Amino acid sequence: NIPRNEHAAIRNGTSTYDVADKWQELIDALSTGQDTITGGTITLCRGKWNVSKKVSVRTGHGDGLSSVNIIGDGMHSSYVYALPGFTGSSMLELAEPTYCTLEGLHLFAAARVPLGLRVMKGSEIIIRDVFAQNATEDGMRFEDNFMMTLDRLRAKGGVRGFAFDGP
Repeated sequence: NIPRNEHAAIRNGTSTYDVADKWQELIDALSTGQDTITGGTITLCRGKWNVSKKVSVRTGHGDGLSSVNIIGDGMHSSYVYALPGFTGSSMLELAEPTYCTLEGLHLFAAARVPLGLRVMKGSEIIIRDVFAQNATEDGMRFEDNFMMTLDRLRAKGGVRGFAFDGP
């Protein structure tokens, strides 16, 4: 997990610690290899969460993972920040998500990342109170999704704030 000596700095917004690998490990650990009893909730408390690479939720058929919820303390409280040298095309990516929820997050791309949030080929997804800022292309891109609930989203900067592609 994240070193204890970083907890206060993350909460205060002064941390320089990269949480991308730890966050990805938590998401990957939610898989049980089953289709029924799987998933869970990851909570990002108030603070600045630095990432140097894309974090992915992959819940495609056969992966044994669905119902992943990433819940922050609020659009202006749980701040995910793209570090200099960021690698990847999006800060947070949901690939084939099923029964997933994103809530209460601020994705700040710092003009280093093409997409703040990318959601593709998903179904039964809830995204609320999420702010994507300063991506170089789209704040949020939605591709080929079915049955989504989008509520109180905000995107600022980039070429397009929101992009909806596919059927």
